[in-house]
Amino acid sequence: MKSKSVSYILLISIFSMAACAQNTKTAAVEASTEQTPAIAMNINTDEFARLMQEKKDAIILDVRTNAEIAEGFIEGQTQLDFYDASFKDKLGALDKNKPIMVYCKSAGRSTQVLGMMSEMGFREVYNLEGGFEAWKAAGKTVTKN
Repeated sequence: MKSKSVSYILLISIFSMAACAQNTKTAAVEASTEQTPAIAMNINTDEFARLMQEKKDAIILDVRTNAEIAEGFIEGQTQLDFYDASFKDKLGALDKNKPIMVYCKSAGRSTQVLGMMSEMGFREVYNLEGGFEAWKAAGKTVTKN
């Protein structure tokens, strides 16, 4: 009889521990989901142009240098020079709830920025595949000062 009681207690303990472990795992998944952006993706020039039209509140983020921007840029862009010492601070100051559309010369730096913004908790980030060079090659509108 004593052995059955011990067995029941042991079974109840195991089920209780399993339930607690499952709740902890669920909470961890929910917490990590909250920190992950809803959207973080590379998109082509046509999709980038389409989203610029659809998402009027989007920030078009150009992470090139001043010298690169002098050669032309996408209308309506905001510049944050990737090589600026305070780049990450300036990046972190952007509105995390607005759609961000980022590009650089050929998508090397902007791909890094996509990862940074994902880690910082930005909700919606799009990276232009091929960067500004692909934009020009596709015959998209380029603005010059």
